[in-house]
Amino acid sequence: MVSADGLENAVFAADNLEETIKLIVLAGDRPVCLLGHGDIDKLNATFRLRG
Repeated sequence: MVSADGLENAVFAADNLEETIKLIVLAGDRPVCLLGHGDIDKLNATFRLRG
């Protein structure tokens, strides 16, 4: 279940949830490596995702 401030955003969120679930299923029992705050900051800077 997803929620959003409008229909278009809810559809977008539902689509993202579906794609995330597909990736989890495809990954199976493989180990997961979570990103730390520093890693996320580097990605945001590299791809200019946040000011």
